[in-house]
Amino acid sequence: MSEKEIDDQEGLMILVNRLDALIPRNNANLKLEQYGGGPDESRIIGTQNGYLRLGIEFMRAAIAPKTEPKERDFIEVDLGYLISEDSDVGFDSFERVENFSVPSRQVSIRDRIIPIVMIALFIGFCFCAVVGIATIIGWAMN
Repeated sequence: MSEKEIDDQEGLMILVNRLDALIPRNNANLKLEQYGGGPDESRIIGTQNGYLRLGIEFMRAAIAPKTEPKERDFIEVDLGYLISEDSDVGFDSFERVENFSVPSRQVSIRDRIIPIVMIALFIGFCFCAVVGIATIIGWAMN
């Protein structure tokens, strides 16, 4: 790590510690609830202190020192006091990575052609409508 990165890390640690001291743990509650058929239908219900404390715990996780340099970076996140016991969703582990690759979405030829065909049909429909209206007006004028 460079000297600037060390200063930045220390500065972040100081700020997170200050936030930790400012936001009390009492009345810090969150419930992770799955209201639908799958995990994509979930929500978090919580108090203001709950959301603030969740942010603090995640910031702590972001700046926590790596325990084993050659191993995967699993980090401790203290959410036990925040998450209610009747929550439907829970997390067993947290891992921090340096590079997070998101798979790129491959656009098929069909996905490219359909919008073009739809636009062409719409333009053709508009053209036919204008010609039809002009024809009707022409008949009406005679």
